[in-house]
Amino acid sequence: MKYILIIILQVVVLSCSNSNKPVQEQELLHKTISEEIFIGRGGIMTLLSDSIIVGIDDNTEKCFFRLNNNLSNLSICNFGNKGQGPDDFIFPSSIQRINENTMGCYDAALNKYSEIELSGDCIFKTKNKINFSELNFRVIKIKQGKYIGLGLYSESMFMLFDSVGTAIKSFFEYPYKDKDEKSIENRLRAMAYQGFIAANPDKTKFIYTTDRGNIIHFYDIVNDTVKIIKKIENSYPNYVTEVNDHGFSAPLKKSNKTCYVCAFTTGKYVYLLYSGKTFAEASLNAFNGETIFVYDWTGELKSACHLDIPCSYFCVSSDYKRLWAIANDPDPKIVYFDF
Repeated sequence: MKYILIIILQVVVLSCSNSNKPVQEQELLHKTISEEIFIGRGGIMTLLSDSIIVGIDDNTEKCFFRLNNNLSNLSICNFGNKGQGPDDFIFPSSIQRINENTMGCYDAALNKYSEIELSGDCIFKTKNKINFSELNFRVIKIKQGKYIGLGLYSESMFMLFDSVGTAIKSFFEYPYKDKDEKSIENRLRAMAYQGFIAANPDKTKFIYTTDRGNIIHFYDIVNDTVKIIKKIENSYPNYVTEVNDHGFSAPLKKSNKTCYVCAFTTGKYVYLLYSGKTFAEASLNAFNGETIFVYDWTGELKSACHLDIPCSYFCVSSDYKRLWAIANDPDPKIVYFDF
Protein backbone atom coordinates (compact mmCIF):
# COMPACT_ATOMS: atom_id res chain seq x y z
CA MET A 1 0.00 0.00 0.00
CA LYS A 2 1.23 3.47 -0.77
CA TYR A 3 1.28 5.91 2.08
CA ILE A 4 0.70 9.62 1.78
CA LEU A 5 2.74 11.84 4.03
CA ILE A 6 0.46 14.45 5.54
CA ILE A 7 2.05 17.12 7.67
CA ILE A 8 -0.57 19.24 9.36
CA LEU A 9 0.84 22.40 10.82
CA GLN A 10 -1.21 23.70 13.74
CA VAL A 11 -0.75 27.25 12.82
CA VAL A 12 -2.73 29.92 11.25
CA VAL A 13 -3.53 33.03 9.50
CA LEU A 14 -3.38 36.25 7.56
CA SER A 15 -1.64 39.06 5.81
CA CYS A 16 -1.35 42.78 5.74
CA SER A 17 -4.03 44.69 3.91
CA ASN A 18 -3.48 46.64 0.73
CA SER A 19 -5.71 49.40 2.09
CA ASN A 20 -4.21 52.87 2.47
CA LYS A 21 -6.60 53.77 5.28
CA PRO A 22 -4.93 54.57 8.63
CA VAL A 23 -4.90 51.63 11.02
CA GLN A 24 -5.36 52.02 14.77
CA GLU A 25 -2.44 50.55 16.75
CA GLN A 26 -2.16 49.75 20.44
CA GLU A 27 0.35 48.20 22.82
CA LEU A 28 -0.95 45.39 25.06
CA LEU A 29 0.71 44.35 28.31
CA HIS A 30 0.19 40.82 29.60
CA LYS A 31 -0.79 39.57 33.02
CA THR A 32 -0.24 36.00 34.21
CA ILE A 33 -3.41 34.45 35.60
CA SER A 34 -1.62 32.32 38.22
CA GLU A 35 1.72 30.62 38.73
CA GLU A 36 -0.23 27.55 39.89
CA ILE A 37 -2.08 27.04 36.60
CA PHE A 38 -0.02 24.69 34.43
CA ILE A 39 -0.50 23.66 30.82
CA GLY A 40 1.38 21.17 28.63
CA ARG A 41 2.33 22.44 25.19
CA GLY A 42 -1.03 24.03 24.48
CA GLY A 43 -2.86 24.42 21.21
CA ILE A 44 -5.82 26.02 19.47
CA MET A 45 -8.28 27.41 22.02
CA THR A 46 -11.77 28.89 22.11
CA LEU A 47 -14.33 30.20 24.58
CA LEU A 48 -17.47 28.20 25.31
CA SER A 49 -18.68 31.00 27.59
CA ASP A 50 -17.20 34.11 29.15
CA SER A 51 -15.83 31.98 32.00
CA ILE A 52 -14.88 28.73 30.24
CA ILE A 53 -11.98 28.31 27.79
CA VAL A 54 -11.26 24.98 26.11
CA GLY A 55 -8.28 24.08 24.00
CA ILE A 56 -6.00 21.42 22.59
CA ASP A 57 -3.14 20.35 24.87
CA ASP A 58 -1.14 17.66 23.10
CA ASN A 59 1.69 17.37 25.62
CA THR A 60 -0.23 15.56 28.35
CA GLU A 61 -1.87 12.16 28.69
CA LYS A 62 -5.11 13.86 27.68
CA CYS A 63 -5.91 15.80 24.50
CA PHE A 64 -7.71 18.91 25.78
CA PHE A 65 -7.83 21.38 28.65
CA ARG A 66 -10.73 23.22 30.26
CA LEU A 67 -9.98 26.48 32.06
CA ASN A 68 -12.35 28.32 34.37
CA ASN A 69 -10.95 31.80 33.78
CA ASN A 70 -12.80 33.56 36.60
CA LEU A 71 -9.83 35.32 38.19
CA SER A 72 -11.28 34.85 41.69
CA ASN A 73 -11.90 31.12 41.17
CA LEU A 74 -9.33 29.82 38.69
CA SER A 75 -9.17 26.11 37.88
CA ILE A 76 -7.89 23.93 35.06
CA CYS A 77 -8.35 20.27 34.19
CA ASN A 78 -7.66 17.95 31.26
CA PHE A 79 -9.94 15.57 29.38
CA GLY A 80 -10.14 13.41 26.26
CA ASN A 81 -8.21 10.14 26.22
CA LYS A 82 -5.57 9.42 23.60
CA GLY A 83 -6.07 6.09 21.88
CA GLN A 84 -8.07 4.07 19.39
CA GLY A 85 -11.27 3.61 21.41
CA PRO A 86 -14.67 4.86 20.19
CA ASP A 87 -14.46 8.00 22.35
CA ASP A 88 -10.68 8.49 22.10
CA PHE A 89 -8.61 10.95 20.06
CA ILE A 90 -5.28 10.77 18.26
CA PHE A 91 -4.57 14.08 16.50
CA PRO A 92 -7.16 16.82 17.04
CA SER A 93 -6.39 19.48 14.42
CA SER A 94 -9.22 21.96 14.97
CA ILE A 95 -11.89 22.87 17.50
CA GLN A 96 -14.86 25.22 17.49
CA ARG A 97 -17.62 26.36 19.83
CA ILE A 98 -20.99 24.67 19.32
CA ASN A 99 -22.75 26.14 22.36
CA GLU A 100 -21.89 27.16 25.94
CA ASN A 101 -21.50 23.51 27.00
CA THR A 102 -20.26 21.86 23.79
CA MET A 103 -17.20 22.05 21.57
CA GLY A 104 -16.69 20.49 18.16
CA CYS A 105 -13.42 18.76 17.32
CA TYR A 106 -12.01 17.35 14.08
CA ASP A 107 -9.39 14.61 14.49
CA ALA A 108 -7.23 14.49 11.36
CA ALA A 109 -5.77 11.06 12.16
CA LEU A 110 -9.23 9.50 12.56
CA ASN A 111 -10.89 11.66 9.87
CA LYS A 112 -13.71 12.16 12.37
CA TYR A 113 -15.63 15.13 13.75
CA SER A 114 -17.03 14.79 17.27
CA GLU A 115 -19.07 17.03 19.51
CA ILE A 116 -17.87 17.02 23.12
CA GLU A 117 -20.34 18.02 25.81
CA LEU A 118 -18.74 19.20 29.06
CA SER A 119 -20.21 19.34 32.53
CA GLY A 120 -18.51 19.95 35.85
CA ASP A 121 -14.74 19.59 36.10
CA CYS A 122 -13.90 17.88 32.81
CA ILE A 123 -16.75 15.39 32.91
CA PHE A 124 -17.55 14.91 29.26
CA LYS A 125 -19.32 12.78 26.70
CA THR A 126 -18.90 12.62 22.94
CA LYS A 127 -21.86 12.70 20.57
CA ASN A 128 -22.75 13.26 16.92
CA LYS A 129 -19.58 11.54 15.72
CA ILE A 130 -19.14 11.88 11.95
CA ASN A 131 -16.68 10.05 9.67
CA PHE A 132 -16.07 11.58 6.26
CA SER A 133 -15.98 10.13 2.77
CA GLU A 134 -12.91 12.23 1.81
CA LEU A 135 -9.58 12.80 3.54
CA ASN A 136 -9.35 16.24 5.20
CA PHE A 137 -6.75 18.42 6.88
CA ARG A 138 -9.40 20.30 8.85
CA VAL A 139 -13.19 20.35 9.12
CA ILE A 140 -15.62 22.93 10.53
CA LYS A 141 -19.34 22.58 11.19
CA ILE A 142 -21.64 25.06 9.45
CA LYS A 143 -25.39 25.72 9.35
CA GLN A 144 -27.99 22.97 8.83
CA GLY A 145 -25.72 20.33 10.35
CA LYS A 146 -23.36 20.31 7.37
CA TYR A 147 -19.57 20.54 7.26
CA ILE A 148 -16.84 22.28 5.25
CA GLY A 149 -13.56 20.45 4.82
CA LEU A 150 -10.12 21.65 3.70
CA GLY A 151 -8.35 18.65 2.34
CA LEU A 152 -6.33 16.48 0.06
CA TYR A 153 -8.81 16.36 -2.80
CA SER A 154 -7.96 15.53 -6.39
CA GLU A 155 -9.31 18.72 -7.98
CA SER A 156 -10.51 21.16 -5.31
CA MET A 157 -9.66 23.03 -2.12
CA PHE A 158 -12.90 22.80 -0.12
CA MET A 159 -15.49 20.05 0.18
CA LEU A 160 -19.07 20.39 1.44
CA PHE A 161 -20.30 17.37 3.40
CA ASP A 162 -23.82 16.50 4.50
CA SER A 163 -24.83 15.66 8.08
CA VAL A 164 -23.53 12.08 7.82
CA GLY A 165 -20.15 12.95 6.24
CA THR A 166 -20.92 12.27 2.57
CA ALA A 167 -19.37 14.71 0.09
CA ILE A 168 -21.96 16.87 -1.67
CA LYS A 169 -19.88 19.25 -3.79
CA SER A 170 -16.45 20.86 -3.97
CA PHE A 171 -15.23 24.42 -4.41
CA PHE A 172 -12.24 26.33 -5.81
CA GLU A 173 -8.61 25.28 -6.06
CA TYR A 174 -5.53 25.91 -3.98
CA PRO A 175 -3.64 29.20 -4.47
CA TYR A 176 -0.84 29.54 -6.99
CA LYS A 177 1.56 32.37 -7.80
CA ASP A 178 1.92 31.75 -11.55
CA LYS A 179 0.99 29.39 -14.35
CA ASP A 180 3.89 27.05 -13.53
CA GLU A 181 2.62 26.52 -9.99
CA LYS A 182 -0.94 26.21 -11.26
CA SER A 183 0.21 23.26 -13.39
CA ILE A 184 1.28 21.32 -10.26
CA GLU A 185 -1.17 18.54 -9.42
CA ASN A 186 -3.81 19.79 -6.96
CA ARG A 187 -3.04 17.18 -4.28
CA LEU A 188 0.64 18.15 -4.33
CA ARG A 189 -0.21 21.84 -4.11
CA ALA A 190 -2.54 21.02 -1.23
CA MET A 191 0.40 19.69 0.77
CA ALA A 192 2.09 23.11 0.59
CA TYR A 193 -1.07 25.14 1.18
CA GLN A 194 -2.72 23.10 3.91
CA GLY A 195 -3.63 25.66 6.47
CA PHE A 196 -6.43 26.72 8.75
CA ILE A 197 -10.16 27.36 8.40
CA ALA A 198 -12.33 29.03 11.03
CA ALA A 199 -16.04 29.90 11.00
CA ASN A 200 -17.81 32.85 12.57
CA PRO A 201 -20.08 32.05 15.57
CA ASP A 202 -23.18 31.93 13.34
CA LYS A 203 -21.37 29.44 11.08
CA THR A 204 -22.36 31.44 7.99
CA LYS A 205 -18.87 32.67 7.03
CA PHE A 206 -15.33 31.33 7.31
CA ILE A 207 -11.73 32.20 6.62
CA TYR A 208 -8.85 30.25 5.13
CA THR A 209 -5.17 30.99 5.59
CA THR A 210 -1.74 29.40 5.38
CA ASP A 211 1.15 30.02 7.74
CA ARG A 212 3.84 30.14 5.03
CA GLY A 213 2.63 32.71 2.57
CA ASN A 214 0.85 36.01 3.08
CA ILE A 215 -2.58 34.61 2.23
CA ILE A 216 -6.06 34.86 3.65
CA HIS A 217 -9.45 34.29 2.08
CA PHE A 218 -12.84 35.42 3.40
CA TYR A 219 -15.86 33.32 2.39
CA ASP A 220 -19.62 33.51 2.70
CA ILE A 221 -21.78 30.37 2.95
CA VAL A 222 -25.12 30.69 1.14
CA ASN A 223 -27.24 27.52 1.22
CA ASP A 224 -24.98 24.87 -0.35
CA THR A 225 -22.66 27.36 -2.05
CA VAL A 226 -19.43 29.00 -0.94
CA LYS A 227 -18.87 32.52 -2.25
CA ILE A 228 -15.70 34.62 -2.10
CA ILE A 229 -15.93 37.81 -0.05
CA LYS A 230 -12.28 38.79 -0.49
CA LYS A 231 -8.89 37.24 -1.21
CA ILE A 232 -5.60 38.66 0.03
CA GLU A 233 -2.56 37.00 -1.56
CA ASN A 234 0.61 39.02 -1.16
CA SER A 235 3.22 36.24 -1.10
CA TYR A 236 3.38 32.48 -1.62
CA PRO A 237 5.35 29.66 0.03
CA ASN A 238 8.50 28.21 -1.50
CA TYR A 239 8.49 24.42 -1.62
CA VAL A 240 9.55 21.40 -3.62
CA THR A 241 7.39 18.47 -4.63
CA GLU A 242 8.37 14.87 -4.03
CA VAL A 243 6.65 11.85 -5.56
CA ASN A 244 7.85 8.28 -5.14
CA ASP A 245 6.57 4.73 -4.68
CA HIS A 246 5.64 5.45 -1.06
CA GLY A 247 3.51 8.54 -1.66
CA PHE A 248 3.99 12.25 -2.21
CA SER A 249 4.78 15.41 -0.26
CA ALA A 250 5.67 19.08 -0.67
CA PRO A 251 8.34 20.01 1.90
CA LEU A 252 8.47 23.73 2.69
CA LYS A 253 11.80 25.52 2.62
CA LYS A 254 13.15 26.82 5.94
CA SER A 255 13.66 30.25 4.37
CA ASN A 256 9.90 30.80 4.18
CA LYS A 257 8.68 33.60 6.42
CA THR A 258 6.08 32.40 8.91
CA CYS A 259 3.17 34.81 8.68
CA TYR A 260 0.02 34.00 10.64
CA VAL A 261 0.35 31.39 13.34
CA CYS A 262 -3.13 31.52 14.88
CA ALA A 263 -6.57 32.99 14.22
CA PHE A 264 -9.73 33.61 16.17
CA THR A 265 -13.09 34.76 14.83
CA THR A 266 -16.02 36.60 16.37
CA GLY A 267 -19.24 37.92 14.90
CA LYS A 268 -17.56 41.22 13.99
CA TYR A 269 -13.87 40.50 13.54
CA VAL A 270 -11.11 38.13 12.47
CA TYR A 271 -8.04 38.24 14.73
CA LEU A 272 -4.72 37.07 13.25
CA LEU A 273 -1.49 36.46 15.15
CA TYR A 274 1.57 37.39 13.07
CA SER A 275 5.12 36.01 13.41
CA GLY A 276 7.31 37.37 10.59
CA LYS A 277 10.18 35.01 11.46
CA THR A 278 11.66 32.15 9.43
CA PHE A 279 12.26 28.64 10.71
CA ALA A 280 15.87 28.92 9.55
CA GLU A 281 16.56 31.84 11.89
CA ALA A 282 14.17 31.18 14.77
CA SER A 283 13.48 27.42 14.73
CA LEU A 284 10.26 26.64 16.62
CA ASN A 285 10.06 30.23 17.86
CA ALA A 286 8.92 31.08 14.35
CA PHE A 287 5.52 29.79 15.45
CA ASN A 288 5.17 32.50 18.11
CA GLY A 289 3.84 35.93 17.25
CA GLU A 290 3.80 39.36 18.86
CA THR A 291 1.34 41.26 16.64
CA ILE A 292 -2.37 40.64 16.18
CA PHE A 293 -4.01 42.11 13.09
CA VAL A 294 -7.75 42.69 13.36
CA TYR A 295 -9.91 42.51 10.21
CA ASP A 296 -13.63 42.84 9.72
CA TRP A 297 -15.54 40.26 7.67
CA THR A 298 -15.24 42.35 4.49
CA GLY A 299 -11.49 41.81 4.66
CA GLU A 300 -10.63 45.37 5.75
CA LEU A 301 -7.80 45.81 8.25
CA LYS A 302 -9.11 47.70 11.28
CA SER A 303 -6.31 47.63 13.87
CA ALA A 304 -3.00 46.13 14.97
CA CYS A 305 -2.27 45.05 18.55
CA HIS A 306 1.35 44.67 19.65
CA LEU A 307 1.92 42.14 22.45
CA ASP A 308 4.73 42.50 24.99
CA ILE A 309 5.36 38.73 25.04
CA PRO A 310 5.45 36.12 22.24
CA CYS A 311 2.28 34.00 22.08
CA SER A 312 1.26 30.96 20.09
CA TYR A 313 -2.53 30.60 20.53
CA PHE A 314 -5.27 32.91 21.74
CA CYS A 315 -8.99 33.69 21.96
CA VAL A 316 -11.02 36.85 22.58
CA SER A 317 -13.88 37.47 25.04
CA SER A 318 -17.40 38.04 23.70
CA ASP A 319 -17.37 41.67 24.90
CA TYR A 320 -14.13 42.31 22.93
CA LYS A 321 -12.38 43.59 26.09
CA ARG A 322 -9.96 40.76 26.91
CA LEU A 323 -7.59 38.50 25.00
CA TRP A 324 -6.50 35.17 26.51
CA ALA A 325 -3.34 33.55 25.18
CA ILE A 326 -0.73 30.85 25.61
CA ALA A 327 2.69 32.44 25.95
CA ASN A 328 6.05 30.68 25.92
CA ASP A 329 8.19 32.27 28.62
CA PRO A 330 10.05 29.95 28.05
CA ASP A 331 7.58 27.30 29.24
CA PRO A 332 3.92 27.58 28.19
CA LYS A 333 1.69 29.59 30.48
CA ILE A 334 -1.73 31.21 30.21
CA VAL A 335 -1.80 35.00 30.15
CA TYR A 336 -4.34 37.68 29.35
CA PHE A 337 -4.34 41.17 27.84
CA ASP A 338 -6.95 43.90 28.27
CA PHE A 339 -7.82 45.94 25.19
